[in-house]
Amino acid sequence: MTRWMLLGLVAWLGCGDDDAVPVSGEAEAAAEPTPPEPEPEVPATTAATPREERTIDPARRAELREAIRAGRRLVRERKHVEADAQFQRAVALAPESSRLRCEAGYVAFIAGETDRAEQQIGAALAQMPEPDAAPEEVRHQIAMCLFNAGLLYQERGRLADARAVWERSLALRPNGIVERRLRDLGATAEAPADSAALELDPAASFEAYAEQLKAHWCAQGTPGFVPNDAEACAAMRYELLAPEGDGGALQARVVALVQDSFTYDEQFYLVVKTARSALAYDVGSTYSPGAAGISGDLQRVTFAFRDLGATTPTLVLHVTENANDEDMGVCERYGSDRADLYLCGVDDEAPRCSHAPLRRETYFERYTGCEEENGTYVATEEVEGYRVDFTIEEGAVVFTTRRQGEDLPESLTGRRDLAALFVAHPARPVGLDR
Repeated sequence: MTRWMLLGLVAWLGCGDDDAVPVSGEAEAAAEPTPPEPEPEVPATTAATPREERTIDPARRAELREAIRAGRRLVRERKHVEADAQFQRAVALAPESSRLRCEAGYVAFIAGETDRAEQQIGAALAQMPEPDAAPEEVRHQIAMCLFNAGLLYQERGRLADARAVWERSLALRPNGIVERRLRDLGATAEAPADSAALELDPAASFEAYAEQLKAHWCAQGTPGFVPNDAEACAAMRYELLAPEGDGGALQARVVALVQDSFTYDEQFYLVVKTARSALAYDVGSTYSPGAAGISGDLQRVTFAFRDLGATTPTLVLHVTENANDEDMGVCERYGSDRADLYLCGVDDEAPRCSHAPLRRETYFERYTGCEEENGTYVATEEVEGYRVDFTIEEGAVVFTTRRQGEDLPESLTGRRDLAALFVAHPARPVGLDR
């Protein structure tokens, strides 16, 4: 249940709840710029309730659904101007829908229509209730509109206003994307930017490292809990996972941390040590809010010491991760697949690791038989990114390209010596990993 790539939290539309409407563009944030709001203060509102927003006759509802689906398809095709036209059409059909206005504002923003984007997001916020009095579902919608507002402020150089609305967005619900945007504006008192690797005493036990990493994770926060949340931090627990085989002078564990007092969060660290030094690496995380169709999985395919011709055995950690975000309303699902290879050895009596990002793919699937009870998701050709497989030979890794993508590193093609990978793809220890 992963959060690795939080893709588009879009609202319900059609299928099973055929009078519902969409939401904002926060999900697109990781891929490209996103949208707006008015002033840093949320206007006092007399908003329609979610149910009032949905009162629309069947003929208009069908036309509205068609416009929104066409607009979203055009966004995926990067035809933003055409998508903007479809969302203008949708807003004309349902101007009372604050969620629709949020999404329309986002699309206007990426189409370059910043004035109209600000007007739409401002109108959406004005239609929404006061956050303190709103149900959780609506609070999340307000948070997304505030996120979009901050992106517009950032684009216009109004960084103080961007910070203000993003902090208010986080106050309504934790979100990793918003936290990263805030960090990009500069370190905050709540989440200072790390400037050095986390110091681990090589003489300490792996249990001591787990406790130290719990404190580190607690201070960082996740989409499921804010930094230094006392209740969430107290509920954390850990498990130590040992590799197969004997590493001699090199010892290793995967520290799996779990926090499930509010949502379900997992964080995985690889810890390696020799008698001289110890290092920790962030190798993955999972997140499940228990709602909104977000789910995923992280698996350790290989975690073992192997004799690869070096003076000491080489640690091999191969992990894969899948995340998806279902938009049940429009019968669509967005997702991502990742795979990472970590190789660790000993250099001058100290541990040293490389990190090869083997797979970075995103995909789009459509749900067939939406109105039927047992419909199924089917893959489409709308896949982006790259994928490589690997085999390990004595002293080398052989990479085979399965899907060519623009971001595929040249250094992950063909046969590569282990020593070269340590230089070309050094793993970044915790504290230096951002």
